[in-house]
Amino acid sequence: MGILKRLLLALFEQKLPQETEADRARVALLRQALVAASGKSGTADAAVTWQAFSRELVKCIDRGDPRSFLQWPVVRKSMFVSNARYVAEELRWLRRLPDWKNRWRPALRESPIGRPRPYPRYPRSSGNLIHHGYSLARFEYFSGIHVDTLDLVYEFGGGYGSMARLFYQLGFRGHYLIQDLPGFSALQRFYIDSLGYYKKKGHLSCIDDPDSVGAALTEQASGAGRKMFLATWSLSETPISVRDQVLQRVRRFDYLLVAFQHRFEDIDNLEYFSRWADELGQGEVVELREIDHLPGNSYLFISRSAEA
Repeated sequence: MGILKRLLLALFEQKLPQETEADRARVALLRQALVAASGKSGTADAAVTWQAFSRELVKCIDRGDPRSFLQWPVVRKSMFVSNARYVAEELRWLRRLPDWKNRWRPALRESPIGRPRPYPRYPRSSGNLIHHGYSLARFEYFSGIHVDTLDLVYEFGGGYGSMARLFYQLGFRGHYLIQDLPGFSALQRFYIDSLGYYKKKGHLSCIDDPDSVGAALTEQASGAGRKMFLATWSLSETPISVRDQVLQRVRRFDYLLVAFQHRFEDIDNLEYFSRWADELGQGEVVELREIDHLPGNSYLFISRSAEA
């Protein structure tokens, strides 16, 4: 990146406000959560790649300033799309939407929490937030619904909480449940709480115990209307045994959005999620399509609604 571009981005980068007592309390809670999670076994069920990421994240939280966590190499390489070339195509597509000005543009406004790097072609946002917006907008285009009309969202592998944040900024007020590894669940709670969303908007649960997810979904789904399952480049990076367990949980969900790379480690994801399309999509509206500007990656959309 040239010197001039770096200077321009520095002008647009939102500065963190002065640290407050509430900030220090959130950081303390985050570190306490990591200590409490150190004895849990959830990480053992993760792929080798994510076991390594999890260990590195714990070290960064323990030694660094969590308010700048988006500057950490482990976060940038595992869950933050920065200035990738394909983001330009996704931004162009979003800007052509009829509700870009009144809906998507305000929802894609980035927050200073974590100190994200601004996207050069649209500095009010970040490449990561634009990328999340594109996936959700593509799902809405397929399903014919707006995500703010959903009652329950179950996200597998929530990164640092950015997708959940986007749901809230689009007006979602239902129950949002994220299943993730212990360190990442702690980071998600820290991030969403720092934004002020954790208690104010709907109800959000970050669960790192796989055995607790089923009970939580049963409790929330009993009175819920529209239910959506979401996994963007996360479920496709887990062992088959974990995927099969998730499949059983989402059989009766109304909508599914899964994004995946065709191969991860030694697993043929295209063949695996094609079976999901066959098994879950019987009698429903299904789309399994390669992402044109991301060769080797695909979306799987499923809708049980007549609107799709």
